Amino acid sequence: MKGVDSIINDFCHGSYDCDLPDEVWKPVFERIANSIKSLNSQKDKIHTLWTINGGHLRRKVKDDNLAAKVLSASLPGYSGEGLILYRGECRFLYESGQIGFCWTPKFEVAKQFASGLELRFARPVDNALYRKTRVTI
Repeated sequence: MKGVDSIINDFCHGSYDCDLPDEVWKPVFERIANSIKSLNSQKDKIHTLWTINGGHLRRKVKDDNLAAKVLSASLPGYSGEGLILYRGECRFLYESGQIGFCWTPKFEVAKQFASGLELRFARPVDNALYRKTRVTI
């Protein structure tokens, strides 16, 4: 199996091995969180990695505060005017406390996420929740 340093290097360059055991990921994220400034991170590639595999990684890390800390330091930042952001949430996940933390400026994208999650759990789409917030930088 790969060592922690190799896994960190892969993550920082946008590569993710979904076959690594779950218990590997929390120590990896802890190391990233403690050394993010000294790592050679490719933020755009990490953004793509998270867009595609974020839900899977989140379940493996099992620590939203730690994941948020790593993501806030390793994803591209935003500078500009305030935004209105949306989140589509499956009611089933929301009510079980499994709330995601990915937002989008496009309502249709939020709707797709809520619908996709609803279909995955074989629940009706009208059981989705939509949240809206204004963010100013």
